[in-house]
Amino acid sequence: MGLTTFARQLSAAFFKRPKLVIGLIFFFSLLLIIIHYQLTGFSIYSDGIGYYVYDRSIVIDHDLNFSNEYAYYENSYSRISNMSRGDIFRSMGVTKTGLVQNFYSIGVAILQLPFFLAAHLVTLLLAGLGVPLAADGYSILYELFVAIGMLLYAFIGSLAVFKFLSRFYSQDTSLLATLTLVLSTGLIWYMAVEPTMSHGAAFFIIALFVCLWYSTLENRSIAQWVLLGLIGGLAVLIRQVDGIFLLLIAFEAIPKLFSYYKARQWDKIRGYIFGLLAFAAAVFIIFVPQFLAWKEIYGSYLYYSYGKAGTVAINGLNKGVGYWTGSSIVPMLFSLKDGLIRMPVIIISILCLLFIPNKMKDNKVRYYFAALCISEILVYSFWSLWNSGYNSRFLISSFPLLSVGLASGYEAIRKKSGWLLLLSIVSLIALNLLNVLSMLRVGV
Repeated sequence: MGLTTFARQLSAAFFKRPKLVIGLIFFFSLLLIIIHYQLTGFSIYSDGIGYYVYDRSIVIDHDLNFSNEYAYYENSYSRISNMSRGDIFRSMGVTKTGLVQNFYSIGVAILQLPFFLAAHLVTLLLAGLGVPLAADGYSILYELFVAIGMLLYAFIGSLAVFKFLSRFYSQDTSLLATLTLVLSTGLIWYMAVEPTMSHGAAFFIIALFVCLWYSTLENRSIAQWVLLGLIGGLAVLIRQVDGIFLLLIAFEAIPKLFSYYKARQWDKIRGYIFGLLAFAAAVFIIFVPQFLAWKEIYGSYLYYSYGKAGTVAINGLNKGVGYWTGSSIVPMLFSLKDGLIRMPVIIISILCLLFIPNKMKDNKVRYYFAALCISEILVYSFWSLWNSGYNSRFLISSFPLLSVGLASGYEAIRKKSGWLLLLSIVSLIALNLLNVLSMLRVGV
């Protein structure tokens, strides 16, 4: 059998079951989560603690006093290093209500809650059968159920991106673009190593938002407006800056209302405005748990918790260092240590959105996507910790939008040379492997 024939047969087998291929990433990540737990003794750590303590404190302690959770995690250490998994919470200040602050928002905890409750129920059942497990929110099943649950969300997000791309591109191109965004970026890290961080959840919820937004672009029922608002509001609760992506509604609404006005279609104007109001109401409803949490912790229903985050010593920053600073756009783009140049798939995808026509029915959508992705980069360039954690982790939310540009680029390359496309994908993934190895040296 010749090399070319073998390559074609291998390619055919690979593309025949795309969901199975994506599923293999899920099982690979699942294996790494279990290995990581065996090595370190935990799956929830670092920022993930800030999200998780909402569920643990509400369900187990019936309050929002996180002082006992912080104390527990501060004194919990990795089995393979001297790293405290809750070190960043040592300097959390006390608010005017007498409770310790938690500047993490509640969105991730909402997604984690079903898995926390499942772990709690199973733990109670096993403990009743004599298995030595404590139903205290800290034992092994809580750690693993929540970590695997967050992995599941990211996996569903990957499937949603693949399905979305398949509306416009071949199944092969859609699969390659989806796999590249997972394997050549920090997304794979936040699926397999730090799944309880917010990034996989943000990727999932933005994927749902974009899919629903586009599929209902021409005609949207009130129920769909409400669902879009609930998803969009949850996206903001998961990562506040992701409110940028809700601007898709504005990009849609302005030209649509203007066209209705020109045509004097007053009924359509009233119906559309009613839909916008339903969307806004749904966003407000999903924010109610956050309003209540802010009131309990900070004494006010409206509070920007990150405004006080600068009083906490995190990652070596001294107290009083603000989180929002002057723009670091140049190092964010070009730093050989932390810049996007180390993860070029993001810039490549934006350029493809701007300069390569895609197969969407409305070609303007690609410019909407590019504008939002660029806006997110510009906003995060003012974040003093833009280079903390895994390279470009804050931009993972934008991947569902970037996928369209990447798929367009892949189609263009594929028409010229299949081998060039393969080389491009392998190069991007190999470059990300260097980032993975760099992170592993930290000892997480």
